[in-house]
Amino acid sequence: MTHNELPAEAVSWLAAAEQTLRRASAEQTAEIMDGLRSHIAEALARGEAVDDVLTRLGPPTDVADPVLEEIPRRRPDIKPAQVQSTAPPQRPGIKDYMTAKRTAQIISFALALLAAAIISLRTGYVGSTIDPDTGEVINTTTQLVLFSMDPKIAVTLIAALLLTAVPPFVRGRRMPLTTACVAGIMTILAITTTIWIVGWFILPAAIAAVIAATIPITPRERRAFRQQPAGA
Repeated sequence: MTHNELPAEAVSWLAAAEQTLRRASAEQTAEIMDGLRSHIAEALARGEAVDDVLTRLGPPTDVADPVLEEIPRRRPDIKPAQVQSTAPPQRPGIKDYMTAKRTAQIISFALALLAAAIISLRTGYVGSTIDPDTGEVINTTTQLVLFSMDPKIAVTLIAALLLTAVPPFVRGRRMPLTTACVAGIMTILAITTTIWIVGWFILPAAIAAVIAATIPITPRERRAFRQQPAGA
């Protein structure tokens, strides 16, 4: 299928994408539009439905955003070099931090914390004092699992809490690798401790950690990685 034979939906999508690139240079616009047309044409030639191809590409504005963010808004009295030198540094806000990957990491830690609370705050020991004369119970004492917990269960819960608490604080190039390592260790920990029952409680946290590891890095995060020093 040639570029001129694209379906009407694809032509409309490309026109909208080109409209959002009006601030880019002619060379940039031509290069991006040629790439998009080729991608759509090749996907359709492989038998993919046009709706599926456009859904995968996303809204036209999403395609243009990374390009437009690199282009400063021009003012007639300020040159681009002046804009770059006088603009105040942008500090990352909560919206920049709370990506889907970060959200899954935080949910994983919250589930591990919930599992520790459920196990620790259950009633684990009940003691009764019986009157030797009447045989009646005259006093009953209870104790939480927290104060009589098996060391293996305690170590498992502490390990799950420490592991899931790390990824939300890791930034830069180490973040994807750290998230993947935590997901792998949490999965092994949950599977191997099911024999002590505690593994079933931390399994949701392990699943959330795996989801966090599989969520791709956003374009904004990739640009942040490139701007950081190599050791960051």
